[in-house]
Amino acid sequence: MYVIEKEVSTTEKKYLFIVNPAAGKKDRSAMLHALIEKEMAELGITEYDIHTTTNAGDATEFTRRYLENNNDRSVNVYSCGGDGTLNETVNGVFGFENAAVGVIPVGSGNDFIRSFPEYEEKDFLSLKRMILGETKTIDAIKSCGRVSINIMSVGFDAATTKGMAKYKKLPLVSGSLAYDLSLVKCLFTSRRNRYSYEIDGIPVPEKEGDYLFTIMANGKWYGGGFNAAPNAEFDDGNIELITIKTVSIPTLMKLVGLFRRGEHMGWKDLVYSTKCRSVKIITKDKIDLNLDGEIIEVKDPLVEIAPSSVKIILPKK
Repeated sequence: MYVIEKEVSTTEKKYLFIVNPAAGKKDRSAMLHALIEKEMAELGITEYDIHTTTNAGDATEFTRRYLENNNDRSVNVYSCGGDGTLNETVNGVFGFENAAVGVIPVGSGNDFIRSFPEYEEKDFLSLKRMILGETKTIDAIKSCGRVSINIMSVGFDAATTKGMAKYKKLPLVSGSLAYDLSLVKCLFTSRRNRYSYEIDGIPVPEKEGDYLFTIMANGKWYGGGFNAAPNAEFDDGNIELITIKTVSIPTLMKLVGLFRRGEHMGWKDLVYSTKCRSVKIITKDKIDLNLDGEIIEVKDPLVEIAPSSVKIILPKK
């Protein structure tokens, strides 16, 4: 069960809204500014700030500075963007016990919120319900000085996500379509990735081989609507490790539909899964590590669980 935090009165809190003008298909920053000001006025809240990001990494840097300057107050930080904006905001919030983070999902994929089936997207888009929302504590996963509250991955998957960033900038291309276009390209370039593993600090030599990709999951969904880790839980103190062996293109095409629906876990000769507290992926060269849609280049990444380390805001019911 989630740990429900003791609620603090809205008059005792500060509120920070991180607005990413590059999220989604068009710049919604002016609309969001107006809506935030309207809702806060109706609620009688004056202790709030709005920051519009200007470049990659800005959400992390600004949020961290803001919390350092307000370490004597409870602060609700709202990420107004997609999963990438949320990841940056979480990295700014991580380590500050006085802060909680909520997402206003105006990006392309918005996969993080899919792991909460008791809510609909419109619930998270309701600023009033988010401002008055419940605060709950969940785990995070960390690697290479970065954290994620959803999914990290390497291999075909990370290559596809890297390409997705290019395709989703095209007119009329949704997050799901951008992922599919990138996937088709990577079918011919990124299906064979050689890894070995250390799981909870123990080498697993029998797991060395060629893999399509490897997932380290805290949440269930990513990639614009793929139910990649249906058994993952936000609050169980574990990483859901999933590896999928290299397969032929025809087999991969069969796998894609199963993967989207979360039905791939039954394919035991290809798919391996286990719960663990850490996994080290040992590679010959540097590889791309996908953190909630953000790509960093690393060598031998160690991914670890950070139990009960991030407070999130869910819509008021």
